[in-house]
Amino acid sequence: MKVTSACYKGPDAEECCNLMCGECNITPPLSNDHEIDAVISAVTAVAPMEDLCGQNDYCDLLKKLGDGYSISEGFRLLKILPRSTHVRFEDFERWMERCENY
Repeated sequence: MKVTSACYKGPDAEECCNLMCGECNITPPLSNDHEIDAVISAVTAVAPMEDLCGQNDYCDLLKKLGDGYSISEGFRLLKILPRSTHVRFEDFERWMERCENY
């Protein structure tokens, strides 16, 4: 996957975050790296196994990155992006109360 991510934590973060959200099919665009990291973590956590990188994909990635890089145990990377990811913001306390009722 080719996604513009180099600047999403830098001085032009908001503009880069908007671009990155567009490339990753995330709507509405998120304005900071914490929100993007949370969405990517959530999407990766629920992705089916066939959408995740396997051992061979990791080996290829490490070859491209060069010496000094490793991948942590349990690390999961998406091989393909979902067609779309819609993000909704809610008050955490209210969301937790609703979840307790299930």
